[in-house]
Amino acid sequence: MGDGDDRALQALAEIRTAEAGRILGLLPAGSLVDLAAGWAAAGITSPGILRLAFAADVSNDEALGLLASDAAALGLTFSSTRDARAAYVVDLLPDLVSAPDPGTLSMTVSNNYTDEISGRARGLFGRFRRRR
Repeated sequence: MGDGDDRALQALAEIRTAEAGRILGLLPAGSLVDLAAGWAAAGITSPGILRLAFAADVSNDEALGLLASDAAALGLTFSSTRDARAAYVVDLLPDLVSAPDPGTLSMTVSNNYTDEISGRARGLFGRFRRRR
């Protein structure tokens, strides 16, 4: 496998991680322009990625929509939020171990889990109350 193939595979992995972050609400849309430029340089030239990489007038909402659309077109989506979360955490594990401030990154992931569990509990209690 050549260096270009390795770069393309790495770019696809980054797109998948970005899509997981988008689903979880952990991806700042402003970061997509720089990421997309690297993905395009690695040979991933889908229409949304090219628009993100080379257009200065992309809004945050549009950027997130382009990512979602291109991730689907490239087959890099998730069947559930749980799958996205699992992939996101696995992709972040090396950073959790080697980051200069792993506590902040760990706390962000942990808070996301807590928010989801709280939301599920509220939904469950709400369904029980309606049954009465």
